[in-house]
Amino acid sequence: MEETDVSKFGMDALSRLDIRERHILVSYVQQAEAFRLLQRIMEDALKHLNQKLITASGVEAIVAAHAAVNGANEFYHTTLRMLQEEVLLDAQETSDIGTPQNPERPVYPEEFDGQEAF
Repeated sequence: MEETDVSKFGMDALSRLDIRERHILVSYVQQAEAFRLLQRIMEDALKHLNQKLITASGVEAIVAAHAAVNGANEFYHTTLRMLQEEVLLDAQETSDIGTPQNPERPVYPEEFDGQEAF
């Protein structure tokens, strides 16, 4: 993976995957038991940070623990959302609906049988 200068390209350039990278990521997410284990570890880390927030005493400790919990939650949910988007993009790219081999045909209710040409 090549390094990208964030100050020059912004954050958008870092999150774009090519088709090969997307296939690798999606196969890891969908088939690997390791992803489910990683997700459990991340959730346990969030629980640990929340526990530190609950047991924090003093204003500065509470504010620091709250900031850590918010940052970790944002990272976790953003990561999962981005993974979900990549999975959906991969499904769309690998779908053969609309091709000559599998033309896209809408499903009509029974009362419209025989009227597909309209």
